[in-house]
Amino acid sequence: MPKGAIHFTGSNFAIRRRLRWDILDRMRKLIENGTYKRPRWMDWVEAHPPLDTRNLLHTDKIVKNPYHPLISNLLNRYPHLRFEGCFNPDNEWQKGLDYYTHDHPVMQFVTYQLSLMNKGIDKEEAFRRTEEVFYDKRIETEKKQKVKMALGIDTDASPMYTTGFAYHNEKIANNKEKLLIHIRDELRKIKKEVMEPKNEKNDNKENNKQSGI
Repeated sequence: MPKGAIHFTGSNFAIRRRLRWDILDRMRKLIENGTYKRPRWMDWVEAHPPLDTRNLLHTDKIVKNPYHPLISNLLNRYPHLRFEGCFNPDNEWQKGLDYYTHDHPVMQFVTYQLSLMNKGIDKEEAFRRTEEVFYDKRIETEKKQKVKMALGIDTDASPMYTTGFAYHNEKIANNKEKLLIHIRDELRKIKKEVMEPKNEKNDNKENNKQSGI
């Protein structure tokens, strides 16, 4: 093992490790030693000192966004949420624009979860509680929608679903309805074609009986 200074400069007295004075500190030291008389500009500078840049941050600082891991965790469990409001240009998830709108369900979920975590609640427990709150909100929203649908049943109002999968099921139901209506019409047509000859025969028999009498 090496002994002594192991700094990359090879010496503890290198210029990078020694104390460096600025011009004011140097001039004060020289005035105290009697090397220089106090200049006039010292009074001016001390009255209006320059900005101290030695303690400022000169490099980029990494900004930690607490929403990113929460959003990733939420979308891994509920991937369909990424399609909510997907046609809104403000919801384009890309580098440098990694943020949904404030009314987006993803942002509402993680914001509520983060508020619980700031109160000292564990991440998983906060997620579970947020799930319960949003589940209750969804049940209430669906109840209101059903009441509005019942009130507007005569106005041909189309419902607003909470997921895109529900709209897909509605389209499938409409296609099946059209198919069943077509099958019903075809069956009625076939029945009519079958029943017409029988009705004609019955009419002929009745006419023959009446003529024989």
